Amino acid sequence: MKKFLFHFAFVALPFISASVLQVFEIGQIKGFQNLFWGSVFGIDWFVARHALNFVNKLPDLFGFFVWPYLVCVGLYKWSVVAWNSKNTKMHGAILFLSLLLVVTYKTACQPPFSYLPLFFAVLNAAF
Repeated sequence: MKKFLFHFAFVALPFISASVLQVFEIGQIKGFQNLFWGSVFGIDWFVARHALNFVNKLPDLFGFFVWPYLVCVGLYKWSVVAWNSKNTKMHGAILFLSLLLVVTYKTACQPPFSYLPLFFAVLNAAF
């Protein structure tokens, strides 16, 4: 069970941090964005939309369905490597530190963060 939770955490926490974290509120603070994982999950959408000059819905479908799945598969592969590594705690620490790069959505919409292709911001723009 410990192995399953380790793999699950490596896949679920970055995905939640990039996508679902936006809907949480703490008092007057509404919406959060993880700068690292939001960029990882949003970069393909940004590149695909600019490459096709916003003409087609294909980048939106790829960015919403295919890319997050591919990133999650990559995260699972990383978790397998991390589990079998002698430096398992280091891999866990890297994941934990990447989850701490969080700002409010309002801050993420202002420079210099507004130039990052954050997943939820690109999702709002696409749909």
